[in-house]
Amino acid sequence: MRLSEAAEKLKRQAAVSVISGKENDARELLFQKKKVMHAIGRSKNRIELLDELSSKLNQVLIYYFFNFIFGEPNLLFAKIYLISGNFCKRKPANRECGFRC
Repeated sequence: MRLSEAAEKLKRQAAVSVISGKENDARELLFQKKKVMHAIGRSKNRIELLDELSSKLNQVLIYYFFNFIFGEPNLLFAKIYLISGNFCKRKPANRECGFRC
């Protein structure tokens, strides 16, 4: 079950508990929902951080690829290529680019 689905389920269960007069159970369920929401936030932050790291690693790999293929004088082409944003960003697995990302 996804975390967002678990949070919704806990919210619904808390609402049912309030209606049936079980306020303590509802409080506990809402506290569990709060924990799940914090977990969602941490997961989202982790994904964003890994995405940023992936992008930077891709840039470094392209830079060194150009350095390896063309030598030191042609690093300007690598910088232009990186600035243009044409490097691979999450292409579907069935499509291959020249850099085999």
